Formats: sequence, C-alpha cells, structure tokens
Amino acid sequence: EKYHSPSKYEDPDAVSLMTAVKMKLPMELPHLEIKHDHLEDYEFGDCVHHIYAACSHLDKGRGVKVAERILGAFGVDTKHAAELLKRHDHLCDYLRTTYGDSEKGVAHEFPFKYQDAHGRVFNGTMDMVWKTKCGSVIVDYKTFSGSAEDALNRTVKEYGSQMKIYRAALEAAGETVADVLIFYPIAGLVVK
Repeated sequence: EKYHSPSKYEDPDAVSLMTAVKMKLPMELPHLEIKHDHLEDYEFGDCVHHIYAACSHLDKGRGVKVAERILGAFGVDTKHAAELLKRHDHLCDYLRTTYGDSEKGVAHEFPFKYQDAHGRVFNGTMDMVWKTKCGSVIVDYKTFSGSAEDALNRTVKEYGSQMKIYRAALEAAGETVADVLIFYPIAGLVVK
C-alpha cells in the first residue's frame, strides 16, 4: 500500500508514550444523548465533522440552520444542532484561554501528506488546527458516546499512533506544535 491512513496506523511506541489527561472546559458539559442507531459510528462522526467544518465560521443563526440541514441529511434529529455548535464554542473558548487567540488562523479539515523515517507515506486530514503565535494546537474530534473514563482509556489505547503522526507531520512542515488534543463533543470532554 502506497499511502497509510493515520487513523488506521498502529505504533506500539506511541501507546507507551501517551498519557491521557482530562482537561476542564470553561463550562462542565453534560453527556449529550443523540440517537443515531441507524448510522454506523463512522457515519455519525462524519456528520459531526461536517457540522464543525461548515458552521464554525458562521454567525449563530446561520450556523444552526446549516447544522440542522446536515443533521437532517444524515437522518439525525435536528434538535441537537444548537447544542453541538455550543460545544464547539466551548472548545474554542478553552483553546483561547489555554493557548491564546488563533492569531494565525484556524484550519478545519486540514489536509496533509507526510513521509516518516521508514519511508511510509501518510495521507490524511487533521480535524482542526488552532494556530497561535506560540504554535499550533491539533484537535481531533471523536464522537464516542461512552463515559468520560472510557473515553480516557480509549484515547491511550486507540488514538496515540494517529496523534503521533499528526504531530510529526506538522513538525516536519516546520511548525511548532503546542499541543495535541482530542475533543469528545458528545461526552463533553477534552483530552490531552
């Protein structure tokens, strides 16, 4: 295979290097119950990714309308549109408070190609890159709907390799990486 997907790559060293730390959002977010039984987990994840990529730069009223259309297209109850956008706002407040303003911009669905020291080529997309004067913060969205404790365990076991590739790709491009985070909008959780 010529290209590797960062989300399917497994690096045993990445798991041993990783520790998951629950970060406190500016406001405690309760678990969000969104019925999506008719969708595969990855399809529901795509739905939420589309909402954040399409709506994050829109004013609230227009953003909610676009989010409702996206939810409807996936067959998910549109009543959750405003809450999903509010959770993204809380994430941005957290990033602003913790790392500073995104003075250099915010990239959603940021494409990259990266070749590691072993010649493997990774082709992928970072969900969000928050660019500050002190460096970039990589944010990956996961729509896992389990408990906060399960999300922490899952982060270490399942996502360490992916996050390691994201960091390496930006650093190889000459960017300083301030941090790598996973945002669980359904669980209301940010994990470092």
